[in-house]
Amino acid sequence: MSAPDTLRSINCTSCGAGLSVLGGGRVAARGCEYCGALLDAQDNYKILEKYDKAPRPDSPISLGMTGALESVDWTVIGTLQVIESYAGQRWEWVEHQLFSPTHGYCWIAVEDGHFSFTRKVRGVGNSGWWTEARVNRSENQPGTYWDGGRYKYYESGTSQIAYAEGSFNFAPRRGDRTPYVTFMSDTHQLTQARNGPEREIELTSYLAPEQVQTAFGLETVPDLKGVHPLQPFAAWKHGAFLRNMGFLSAAVAIFLLATIRMTSNASNGWAWYGLELVDPSGETVVEFGRQSEFYFGRQDGENWSEGARTATATLRLPGEGVYTLNIEQSEAGTWSNGTRPSAVSVTVEEGVKATFWLLVAAALSAIAGIGVLGRRMFHNARRWSGSDWSDED
Repeated sequence: MSAPDTLRSINCTSCGAGLSVLGGGRVAARGCEYCGALLDAQDNYKILEKYDKAPRPDSPISLGMTGALESVDWTVIGTLQVIESYAGQRWEWVEHQLFSPTHGYCWIAVEDGHFSFTRKVRGVGNSGWWTEARVNRSENQPGTYWDGGRYKYYESGTSQIAYAEGSFNFAPRRGDRTPYVTFMSDTHQLTQARNGPEREIELTSYLAPEQVQTAFGLETVPDLKGVHPLQPFAAWKHGAFLRNMGFLSAAVAIFLLATIRMTSNASNGWAWYGLELVDPSGETVVEFGRQSEFYFGRQDGENWSEGARTATATLRLPGEGVYTLNIEQSEAGTWSNGTRPSAVSVTVEEGVKATFWLLVAAALSAIAGIGVLGRRMFHNARRWSGSDWSDED
């Protein structure tokens, strides 16, 4: 029979150590953390087997800890070490079973410093039950819809229990193997797993390390290694602004440009011209000023000159049409018997390509935009890097 809810501790039937019994009346087994015995909670804690030669897995979470996740108070009642081996590679992680009197059982997994939260759900998905063999027969990447969300195939394999301590709502025997197939969306993994004769559907989400640290009062959390498949993208604070402005600046620098060149007859003189560009509807697009100046002379037997009679401006036009350019000489002067500029010629070149420095600015702006966008793409690629699906023949 199952242990009554009032029972809080027992003596291990293998080593006699006092053991707390957490997890309510549905606890099926209790693993002794002192001698490694797995006890049958349904049959007077009879010894099922012993994990005495298995080392305890490393995890910042331990039995009896309590914490609130998703507004639910949970107690850590069990710890498993799970391994998987394939083609000479080995992966291992720790799973902690949690219990809530109001919400039942769930799991926190710890792998490479990352935390994830898993609970059992109902509904297999619209594409039915998948096995590794069915995946291998599929010509296209499998997918499924579940609860209105689209999930793409991520991986399949078989996990194996290597260590157990604490209370569980099942009997985790060492060596128990669980075939699984996992699908992934942007925020969750949906796993179809077979535990013995039972088919189970699990939904997994990512937990930020600081969230777990706060919830369970952990002194420290492990350093993160790599990117977890469900790890959200950490955007820069002003990343969206930088991305949009980068692409906008690049577009402004390259497209819809017109170059205005203004040349006066300045001779040992100068003039300041005010310019106003008016659009086809009569609205002022921009007002600006340019100076034309040219000086020359002879000193110490050598001729010299400085200044430029021609001034240029490159403008972005808001659209096509007939524009009006108003020019006014607002100030002028002479030097050394020079003459005031009395005439000015203007040429306008439409649809020009950007100048060298504008092209440089465009390139840098585009790089800034691509850099922000590229970080997200790179992160997403790393999320999917652990998938065992390949489109190659």
